[in-house]
Amino acid sequence: MKIKITFCVLWIIGHSLYGQETWSLKKCIQHAVEHNLSLKQSELSVKSAAINLKEIKFGRLPNLNVGINPGVSFGRNIDPTTNSFITENIFSGNYSLSTNVPIYQGGLINNTIKFNRKQVEASKEDYQQSVNDISLKVANDFLTVLLSQERLEISKQNFESVKQQLDQTTKLIKAGSKPEGDLLDLKSQLAKAEQTVVGAENGLDLSWLQLKQTLRLDPSYNLVLEKLTDDQLRDIEQESYTFEHLFSHAEKEQHGIKAAYLKWEAAKFNEKIAKGQYKPSILANGYLGSRYSDAAKQITGYTLTNQVYPGTKIDGKSVIFEQLYPVVSGTEVIPFGKQFDQFLGYGIGLSIQIPIYNNFKVNAAVQRSKIQTEQSDIFYQVQKETLGQQIAQSLANVKAAVKEFEAAGRTVEFATLSRNNTQRKFEIGSSSTLELNLAQNALQSASLNLIIAKYDLLFKRKVLDFYAGKELKL
Repeated sequence: MKIKITFCVLWIIGHSLYGQETWSLKKCIQHAVEHNLSLKQSELSVKSAAINLKEIKFGRLPNLNVGINPGVSFGRNIDPTTNSFITENIFSGNYSLSTNVPIYQGGLINNTIKFNRKQVEASKEDYQQSVNDISLKVANDFLTVLLSQERLEISKQNFESVKQQLDQTTKLIKAGSKPEGDLLDLKSQLAKAEQTVVGAENGLDLSWLQLKQTLRLDPSYNLVLEKLTDDQLRDIEQESYTFEHLFSHAEKEQHGIKAAYLKWEAAKFNEKIAKGQYKPSILANGYLGSRYSDAAKQITGYTLTNQVYPGTKIDGKSVIFEQLYPVVSGTEVIPFGKQFDQFLGYGIGLSIQIPIYNNFKVNAAVQRSKIQTEQSDIFYQVQKETLGQQIAQSLANVKAAVKEFEAAGRTVEFATLSRNNTQRKFEIGSSSTLELNLAQNALQSASLNLIIAKYDLLFKRKVLDFYAGKELKL
């Protein structure tokens, strides 16, 4: 029985460990890119723009349309095959094959193709910019989880330290070396340390939730993140960037800037499209058609009857004159194929339209397109200016973060020495519980500030790497 229980426990532990999967920052970014719904919408926008481009390219080719117009006429009608009036119900129909070929349209098709090509390229750049934005979001959430984990670890270590002090003080009180008042102070400190642990656990839970939501994972998904190594932490301060280097590279390679420039170019082609409406357009057209009617009949047989012509005289004598006269004895509707041949018609021609006056519509379209071009140019300039401001701010943030990190490191070093010194004094009875608590709190605060400064610096360095065109990874 014991063997079975042991086996079940080992199986559960093994299954739990097997279910855990360690994710690197790179893997998290890849997963987010593959499953983010906003990116899927951007991807659909790219496909839609490509379809628009394909459609306008085919506008250079002739179109081809089949027309069928069947119907029934009642009462007195005109026979469409003879154009004579008849009084009967007629089933008839016209059918045709027509085509139009654009010959000249003031550069409309060529400029529209160029416009849509720029739109496709801009959509692709917008998509890549969205990928970069998601990547930064994932990096921030990823590092926030690691920060929360370290914060929780420090809180637990502080809790254990206070607990050990409480145990030690309890022994000293029993031995008569410490007053019982010190015990109350430590119990209060232990309660505060426990509260800090609970707060850190809650913070970690929220950090996990935020990351899993960004990755579109179930909140219960068993996820383990790849932690930072000491080498990675040392590397965050090694490389330095200049504003000129970052801006020069980002201006050429940042997808948001490239998209804004492409939209400006597209707006210039849209202006040419609007101006093209001032010019005449020429279309070639062709037509092939025929018709059918059940009123179109053909004779199927004749009968001969005698026709008497009275009053006829020969040499002054009255005679009876008779003549065999053919009479239609049967008819049938002319077959469809035969009617097709009989009524077949075709032709070719040109359609020329010369704009003279269009109620200010063309002028308004041209003016709007010029305004759109100016707006696109301003937006492009604003994007570049914003990029420069962001890079300058990011450089300043990193410089400040480096100083914060170095100062936090020194603070931890001195706080550790102070706590250790106070601990030794406390153990020999020359330091009070209050002094030990103050030293312990100072060390915990300094340690928390250090890890916050560490991850703050790391993320801000990753932002600079992003502007430098590097892949976001740890």
